[in-house]
Amino acid sequence: MALPTMRTGRFASKFNAERAIALRREQDAMRQRQYERDARFFQHNTAIAAKQRQWSSRSSFESSMRSWMAMSEKDDKAQRLEDRKRRLLKQLNQENEQYEAELRGRPRTMHDKYQEMRSRAQTLRTERETERQNLAQQQLHQAWAQDHPEIRRFESARLQRLYEKERDEQVEEKRQEEEAAQRQAALEAERINRDVERARQEAMEEAKRQLQAEKQHKTELQQQMEELRQRDEEAERYQREYEQLLLEQHRLLQEQEERRVREAKDQQIRYSRALRSQHKAQMLRRAKEVQEALEADLRLLDTLEQAEAEEKELQRERRVRAMRDVEWMKQEVKRQMDIERRRQDEFEQLYRDEAARMYAKQEAEWAREEAARQRLMEEVLRERRLQLQERLDRLKEKQQDSIRARQELLSVIEATKRETERERATERQQRIQTARDLDMQVQQQMEEERRRQQQQRELLEREEAARRAEEIAIEQEIERRKQSMFQAPKFGRRRVVWD
Repeated sequence: MALPTMRTGRFASKFNAERAIALRREQDAMRQRQYERDARFFQHNTAIAAKQRQWSSRSSFESSMRSWMAMSEKDDKAQRLEDRKRRLLKQLNQENEQYEAELRGRPRTMHDKYQEMRSRAQTLRTERETERQNLAQQQLHQAWAQDHPEIRRFESARLQRLYEKERDEQVEEKRQEEEAAQRQAALEAERINRDVERARQEAMEEAKRQLQAEKQHKTELQQQMEELRQRDEEAERYQREYEQLLLEQHRLLQEQEERRVREAKDQQIRYSRALRSQHKAQMLRRAKEVQEALEADLRLLDTLEQAEAEEKELQRERRVRAMRDVEWMKQEVKRQMDIERRRQDEFEQLYRDEAARMYAKQEAEWAREEAARQRLMEEVLRERRLQLQERLDRLKEKQQDSIRARQELLSVIEATKRETERERATERQQRIQTARDLDMQVQQQMEEERRRQQQQRELLEREEAARRAEEIAIEQEIERRKQSMFQAPKFGRRRVVWD
């Protein structure tokens, strides 16, 4: 049987249409798969970026810290649980030992033992079940607390407050330490200033004392120099008095010698004139010569009186007696001068014979008067010589005393000068040593202050280095976590040891 002939183009067009539909469906499927892949890619990247933002955020850090603290708490709980297990095991062993001891102590039946063992096993199962339930409740409560957003926000806020509080406490502690260091430095600087001020005050007081001592020493030295000058003036005065006394003594001796020469000359003149016949003229000349001799004696007595008046160091009785003797001699000489003047007037009226007789008589009287006058003058001169010798001896003794006092005063001045120089050298050395000690203390304080500041700077540098190292470690950890895939933690059921 022959089949009808069909056109092939129809089938070809149908095949092409189906192929186009299949191709379109395949393309749609490919686009759908590409879209899904792109969606998954963007979703995955978005999730990664979100997780990275979340992990790099403050809340993630706090959550990590809470997780770490939770893990630490878990470890602590596990450790406490292990400790409790050990204590319970130890207690159980002790109870078993006690129970065994009790059992060994009294006889029991097998039924009692079986009932006791069942009761003990039931009690243990009950305790284990209760402990499992409590542990499950704790874990459930802990998981609920960790997963609940409000509690997590509360824990995060509390942890943030704790961190802020700790940071504030650290800042406050650092500020207090800095303030304490500043107060300590201020106190130290104030102490150094007080020490410097006290040293300066002591130096000023020491300088004042030294100035006062120098003034006093200068005053004493001036007094000593004044005393030395007075001693020198006294020695010069004694020397002048001594020379004056020697001169007076020499003048007395010269007066005595002149008097003896004059008397000898007068005696020769009288002898020559006695041969003359002019008795009247001789008597007149003799009277004139006697008057001249009396005037010379009067001048000598005036000189002695003046010397006696100027002499203040003699004894009063001797000075008064000598003055009285000199005054009496002056009066006596004046009386004799008056008598001689009257006699001269009488001689003018006598005749030659009467003049010769009167001349002889008067010559005898003159001889007596002259002898008496010579004795008195010798007594007065001898007394004056004794006085001069005593004054010379006293002046020599005073000169020796003045020389000794001057030597002692010079020795005292020299010793005082040496002592003053030694004290000044000692005080200068003490001031130098005190200044050196003070400088050393200041240098030590400054060195300690520099050392303390250096230690503080090193501590700050170490803290800054530690902080930078921690920041670098945190950045590295964040970068590492960004590069790694996040995996959710797995919480498996905790195995119980005594199951």
